[in-house]
Amino acid sequence: MRFAPQTHASAALAKVPEPLRRRAASPAVRRLVRFAPAAVLALAATQLTYLLCANVWHTTGRVSGAVGWLAGVAVSYGVSRWAWERRGRPRLLRETLPFLAVSLLVGTVLTEASHLGYAMAGSLRLHGLEFGVFVQGVYLAANAVTFALRFLIFHFLLFADRRLFADRRDSVAALTARVRPLLPEVARFLVVGLFTVLVGAVIGRLLHGPAGIASLPSRAVALLAATAVSFAGNRYWTFRHRQRTTVGREGLRYFVLYSAGGLIQLACLAFMTQLLNQHGRLPVDTALALGVALALVFRYWSCRTWVWRAQAVAVPAV
Repeated sequence: MRFAPQTHASAALAKVPEPLRRRAASPAVRRLVRFAPAAVLALAATQLTYLLCANVWHTTGRVSGAVGWLAGVAVSYGVSRWAWERRGRPRLLRETLPFLAVSLLVGTVLTEASHLGYAMAGSLRLHGLEFGVFVQGVYLAANAVTFALRFLIFHFLLFADRRLFADRRDSVAALTARVRPLLPEVARFLVVGLFTVLVGAVIGRLLHGPAGIASLPSRAVALLAATAVSFAGNRYWTFRHRQRTTVGREGLRYFVLYSAGGLIQLACLAFMTQLLNQHGRLPVDTALALGVALALVFRYWSCRTWVWRAQAVAVPAV
């Protein structure tokens, strides 16, 4: 005799569209369904230990994060083996030690997230319940990010089916064949970007120093000059093998996209200084580095997509 929950679940699953039903029955989704409650148990152990350390024993942020991580690792290892149906004696080199390495990386992230939460709560002058809720929320958000990363590592690497490795080697070879032709183009794009930064810095210092021009006008002129140098370098060197239209049309598009990259950098800096209220040298430098990296990726992708597109393949006449 079938159990009622199983019957109801089968009836509900029959009403799901066929594409979603096939996706729900995939190995990745089934592992995720098993890994989610396992991760919740590990998260509960982590958060409970963290709560005791932070609010009962009043330890420091790093100590609270580290002890909470240790409590979660002990639970996570057992339930992760259950989620991927690993039976028998664990393999030390292929399973246990890599799991500990991943857990150590996650523990480092959680510990620093805890320290960041303490620092942010202190800068916001929170006390009592507000302090506890805020640092707990920051720690919980870090746990959510590391949950997704751990699932990807466990499913595709650590607990993956060895029989699928041959297919993955073929996929990696195909991906490498697609990425390899882009490497010279990416290298030229990075060289142009580095030269652009140097040109902007030199022009800005010359205008603000020996020329005696104010800071804001000198930076504006340096930015315009750097944009012009960047456009010329990318048009006539980086993307010289791609489609061309006119200098005016390409220049207008490039200026708009280059300005959008600058807005990305300002957004990262504003998020760190205005929303998180972090004005130290390390947070600001981190925000600037992240903004430059994101803007660089956006500019390269947008140049290939909207400014200089791929050459149209000529169709031979029949």
